[in-house]
Amino acid sequence: MKKIVFGLALIIATKTSFAISITDMPGYANDITALASSVELTGDYFFNIESPTAVANLTDDMASSWAWSNSGAAYMDLAFGGDIYDLSGTDLSIFFVGSGGHSVSLQLFSGGTSTKAKTFSDVSYTGYCVDNDRNGVCGGSIDDPIYVMDVDFDSFHVFDPIDTIRIDVSKGSAVPSLIGAYHTSAVPLPLAVWLFSSGLALLGFVARKRAD
Repeated sequence: MKKIVFGLALIIATKTSFAISITDMPGYANDITALASSVELTGDYFFNIESPTAVANLTDDMASSWAWSNSGAAYMDLAFGGDIYDLSGTDLSIFFVGSGGHSVSLQLFSGGTSTKAKTFSDVSYTGYCVDNDRNGVCGGSIDDPIYVMDVDFDSFHVFDPIDTIRIDVSKGSAVPSLIGAYHTSAVPLPLAVWLFSSGLALLGFVARKRAD
């Protein structure tokens, strides 16, 4: 993986990338409710030439910016300006530019309490790329494909809202570009459930009145 990362860094350093934003990928932009809004870093980081800091790389909407580390102990703590909830389907998507071979270890935090770390390595091609040759077609010899890793929090068995996500990127194991969350608000109770609960409460009140 280290060789792939260094190869990617050399390729991008020798050319000016044609930027692509999350809004250019409507299949994701329509569903992602928030991109990472803040990043706290541990370890030594390298960034692509378009953005000088990891915060800019991971909190902007540009898929062509990224950050990585070759440090033995490096991680990123990301927040989204609000909690993320484990709801149906994908809860988090992590985008990568370049090679599709990435491995990411994630920990979820809720109020300072963390889950056990889980490693994810399944990525899929989004169908989009950084169009470096600017010909409007993905697949050119110098284009950088954009891959995505979709994470469902079900595998963590968490029930509390998540406020921080830690991504282990030690020794070049991952080159994150964008991190987007899908469920950043709690789902209100359906009206039928609310009415049923209210009816039970009313019956209890009536029963207490009769007992009095």
